[in-house]
Amino acid sequence: MKLMKRLNPILLLCMAFLLCACSTTPSTPQPPLPPSDGIAGQTRTVEELIQQANKSASLAYSSKLKLQAAQMLMEERLPDNPNPKRSLAVFLQIKPQYLSPNDLQHYILLGLKLAIDQKKIELAQQLLGMESGQFDRTRVQQQGKYADLTAQAMTLAGQYFEAAEKRIWAANLFSDEEYWQNHELIWKNLRQVPFERLASTQAAQANDELAGWIALAKIIKQNAFNLDRQINALTQWQTDWPGHPAEQRLPGELNLLVSLPSLRPERITVVLPLSGRLKNAGKAVLQGFLAAFYSDPHRTTSQTRLAVIDTNKSGDINALIEAIQASTPELVIGPLSKPLVSQLASFPGYNIKTIALNYTLPEDLPAESSIFQFGLSFEDEFSQIAKRAWQENTRRALLFCPNNNWGRRTCNQLEQAWRTQNGIVADIQLFDPKQQHTSFIEKALKIDESKARKRELQYILGEKLEFEPRRRQDIDAIFLIANPVNGRQIKPLLSFYFAGSLPVYATSSIHSGKTDLTKNRDLNNIMFTEIPWVLTQANPMREMLERAWPKLADKYTRLFALGTDAYLLSSRLPLLERLSDINIPGNSGLLSLGADQQIHRQLEWAKFEAGIVKPITNEQEQN
Repeated sequence: MKLMKRLNPILLLCMAFLLCACSTTPSTPQPPLPPSDGIAGQTRTVEELIQQANKSASLAYSSKLKLQAAQMLMEERLPDNPNPKRSLAVFLQIKPQYLSPNDLQHYILLGLKLAIDQKKIELAQQLLGMESGQFDRTRVQQQGKYADLTAQAMTLAGQYFEAAEKRIWAANLFSDEEYWQNHELIWKNLRQVPFERLASTQAAQANDELAGWIALAKIIKQNAFNLDRQINALTQWQTDWPGHPAEQRLPGELNLLVSLPSLRPERITVVLPLSGRLKNAGKAVLQGFLAAFYSDPHRTTSQTRLAVIDTNKSGDINALIEAIQASTPELVIGPLSKPLVSQLASFPGYNIKTIALNYTLPEDLPAESSIFQFGLSFEDEFSQIAKRAWQENTRRALLFCPNNNWGRRTCNQLEQAWRTQNGIVADIQLFDPKQQHTSFIEKALKIDESKARKRELQYILGEKLEFEPRRRQDIDAIFLIANPVNGRQIKPLLSFYFAGSLPVYATSSIHSGKTDLTKNRDLNNIMFTEIPWVLTQANPMREMLERAWPKLADKYTRLFALGTDAYLLSSRLPLLERLSDINIPGNSGLLSLGADQQIHRQLEWAKFEAGIVKPITNEQEQN
C-alpha cells in the first residue's frame, strides 16, 4: 500500500500526459520563419518572395516576406536597376503590427528611405510616429542611420527646427566626416526656420548646444540685408560661445561669409529703362535698389561707386555695351527687358559679371557666360504649385488660364511643371478675362453636358424631371492663373456649380497686395504663392518706399522687392556660386542658384480666409 501511495502521483501524471496526447489535434505545419536579424542574404527572387507571401495564411510570415521583397527592390544588387516605386507598392502591403521588433526596425528604416526618395510626406509622418524607442538599444551605427533618415523625413515635411534638433541630439553618433556633414545639415535646417520660431524657442531650451545654434541662426537672420553687421554679430557670437561645435568649425556658408567683404564690388552699374514704356517698372526696381544701397552702412565706409544708365536712351545694344564699358563696372545690374537680356547674353566677347533682371533662352547663353538671370518669373511659382498639389494627393488637375498671349504661354509652363511632377492634366480651359464667367465655368465643369442630358431625357419621356446637375468627377484640384478681378468671379461660381470642395491653387497674380475684406471674401480658400515682401507684416523698408512712391507702390511693389534683392545679390552672389546647396533669404523669396545660372526663388504660401490673407506656416501645412 505504501508503494502504491508513492507511485500514485507518478501514475496520475503519466495518465494525464497520455490523455493530453490522445486529445490533441495535430496542428497544420507552418514554414519556419526566416532569421529575423537581417533582411539581406536571401536566395529567393523578389517574385518568389511575393508569391509565397500571398499564399501564406500567416500574416506575420507574409509581412516578413514582403519586407524582404521590398528591401530587395530598393537594393542595387538586383539584376535590374533598383525599383523604388514597386518597392513602395510592396511596402504598403506590409502589416507592421505582425513584425518582430528587429524586423520592425528594418521596416521603419526602409519606409523612411522610400518616403524621402519619393517625397511621400504622409508616409514619413506616419513612420516618425511609430518609433517610440525602437532604436534606443540598437548599435550606434543603426541609431545614427535612423537619426539621419528621421531628420531627412522631417525636412521633407517642412519640420526644419525639429530636423535640426534631431541632428544636434544625434551628433555624437557620427564620427569623422559624417559628423561634419551632419554639422552642415544642422545649419542648413536652421537657416530655413522662421525668425519668429527661433525667437520663441530659445528661452525654453535647456540644451546649451541647441541654444548656441539658435543664437547663431538668429543673429544671421536679424542682419540678413547687412553684410557688415552679420560679420560683426558672428564675431561676437564666437566670443560668447567658446567651445561650441559651430565655434570650433563654422558651417561652410558662414566661413565663406567672412571673406565676402573682400569680394564685394566697388563699382556697380545699374542698367534700367527710366523713360519710355517701361519707365515705371524700371523706376520701381531702381528705388528698391537705392533703398537697400543707402541703408547699408558699408556705403559710408567704402568707395562704392554707383552708375545708372537709362536703357531707353542708349540706342541699340552696341551703344548700351559701350556705355556700360565706359563706366568700368565690376558688376552690372540689369537690363530689365527680355529682348535686351537676350542681346546682351549673345553679344560676342561680353564678359562683365551681370545680374540680369529677366531671362533669356538657354541657347542664347554661352557655356562660360558671365550673366546670371534673376527676376520675378512665374516658373518658380509653377514648380511650387505642382510640388505642393502632388504632396497633397492631387493627381488630376484642371487648369484655368486667361485666353491671351500671356495666359496661353504661362498656361503651357504650368502644364509642363505639373507633368514633370507626374501629374495628369485632365483638361485646360481658357477664359476671356473681359467677359463674365458663368458659361465658361458651366462648360469647364461639364455642367452644360449634364443639363443637355436632362433635356434629352425630358424629350424622350415627355415630362419634366426633378434634376440636379452633376459636375465632372475626373479632377482632384484646380490650378488657377488669374488676376483678382477674374478670381473673384470664378471662385464663387465653382462653389455654385458643386466644385467648392476642390482645392484651388493659384499664383501670386491672384493677390492685389491690398487689404479688401469685402471683395476678397470671394477668394476664400484659394491657396497661392507670394513673396515675403508682401506677406511680412512689418517691413520698414517696404513701408518707407510705399510712403515715398505711393503711385509706383500701387502696381509695382513686387518690383521694389526685386530691386532690394538685386542689391543683396551684389554682395552675396559669390556665396551662391561657391556653395551649391545654399539659399539666401530675400524680399522676393528664398534665393538659390541653379546650374542654368538662374537665381531661383522659393516663395511662401498664403490662403484667403474671411477675406484676409493668412500665411500658411509649416505647422499649418502639417495639420
